Amino acid sequence: MSIFLLLAAGGAVYAGVKFGPPFWRDRQVKGKLEEAGNRFWRERNAPGIDGRLRDELIVQIRELGVDDPNLLVSVERGSERLRLSASYMVVVSHPGRKITTLRFTPSFETDTKSPFD
Repeated sequence: MSIFLLLAAGGAVYAGVKFGPPFWRDRQVKGKLEEAGNRFWRERNAPGIDGRLRDELIVQIRELGVDDPNLLVSVERGSERLRLSASYMVVVSHPGRKITTLRFTPSFETDTKSPFD
């Protein structure tokens, strides 16, 4: 039984080392989307805010270490809703030339109407 526990502990450590950083980075990306959503709410009437936020988000997400060349960041604005989302993949390498591809799609959605409008 102690060999089983040792193998289970080793597997848990391996999974944490290999998969922990991509999932932590995804949480950081979601935080950037939330920050941008709050900024959008404050500057929602500024000309070109949609494109500026998108471009700034791409830079900020790349600075977090997302190096997917197919990174997609979208800003979808409705009459009363805002949705910011990102889509990217992370490739995790394993011994024996095996890989796991993780797809992340964090998003943030909020109202764009002020309660005072």
